[in-house]
Amino acid sequence: MKKWYKLAVVLMLLLTLSYVAVIKLVAVFPVSATESDFTYINGGVIIPASSVDEVRSYLMSEISAWQSGRDLELSYSGGDVTIPREVFVFDLEQTIQMNKDKIEAPWYSFKSRNEEKKIMLTVYLDDTKMLEPLFSIIEIKKTIAQLEFAAGSLSNETIQAVEKKNASSVGEIVATHSVDVPYDDPALIKLVSLFDGVQIHARSNFSMLEWLKENGDDSSILNILASGLYGGALQTNLKILERHAQSAIPSYTDPGMEAEISPITQRDLRLHNPNPFPLTIQAVINDSRLVMTFSSLPLDAAYQVKVVEDTEVEPRIIRRFTNNLQAGEEQLIQQGVNGQRVETIRLMVSSNGETLSSDRISRDFYAPVPTVIEVSSYTKEQELEQEIRVLSDQSNELVDSENMEIPSDKAFNDQEVGPGTKETPDRVISSDSK
Repeated sequence: MKKWYKLAVVLMLLLTLSYVAVIKLVAVFPVSATESDFTYINGGVIIPASSVDEVRSYLMSEISAWQSGRDLELSYSGGDVTIPREVFVFDLEQTIQMNKDKIEAPWYSFKSRNEEKKIMLTVYLDDTKMLEPLFSIIEIKKTIAQLEFAAGSLSNETIQAVEKKNASSVGEIVATHSVDVPYDDPALIKLVSLFDGVQIHARSNFSMLEWLKENGDDSSILNILASGLYGGALQTNLKILERHAQSAIPSYTDPGMEAEISPITQRDLRLHNPNPFPLTIQAVINDSRLVMTFSSLPLDAAYQVKVVEDTEVEPRIIRRFTNNLQAGEEQLIQQGVNGQRVETIRLMVSSNGETLSSDRISRDFYAPVPTVIEVSSYTKEQELEQEIRVLSDQSNELVDSENMEIPSDKAFNDQEVGPGTKETPDRVISSDSK
């Protein structure tokens, strides 16, 4: 009896201790969560101990509040760059799916407040254009990973960029220019990687064709690379020794800002560096854009580019006949494009924004593209057939009228040929005629 009594006392003691432990854990992980249950720490977002739907609702609210905050700051050795929060795109459903086990884990699986549930939000940087001025001095992928890590934790702290080891040797950024890359081309990717780090030496000339000969590449996508180089050079004091416009405005840049390269016709892009120091060019493809960054010692002034459109020419309309359409039908084959004449001007600007000088670099004309319309040819054929029938009927009538005026044999035989005489025609008598 005493044995059972002792066992009952032990069981009661264990139940009491368990009840106290439950009360303490509930105090640490309340089932009914409030906004105060969200605490942001390095490496994730602490979530409340509640259902998936409640977590989704709270995360949506917290992401919205975070995105409405001031711009993030990305710090590097040369200063800071601001990153707008709206360029971060959150995938909430993927976040929940990847962390569903953690979200649905029971509250008693955590021992203390320091082990509260925390998850990393799935997020990616949707626009990297604000990073382009730093492409020559930072490790792009690693820096983007740092930014996405901070956004995934809903952090408000300054993010440190991951800089290249030789960043200090390229000097300061004096110009940045980018063009769209309309398609993924392994040849272009290879060409850009070869061009990355090219230097235009002090008081020296640079030729794209000569560079291509040295690197053994004469692919057909040279114009994209040349246009990126030309657009960046216009923002410096590099002299444009030779540049050729394309016959039509390309899709990847603005009119007046493109260049054409051809090893076959020897159309080149040649630049001259008048400075007593070199310019280093960093080239990289990022988010379907080719970014050219020019770095050097400080230039004597800042340079800007202005493209002025002074003439627009409407396209002419070309109509051509076809048998593939019904009579009266027509079909648009090519939409016309207006022609343009533009002037590209480089401005030298002082530190206070005053224009010190302007230099017209080029005046380019892009011929209009005609509108082409196919028209049914049956209408013309029918008119021609009608004209032929009319002419044929008139000709038949003329022949008939002439036949009516020709006399018969009898009338001809009886016709007097001369005074007192008659023409007697020869008569042919058959051999059996008697």
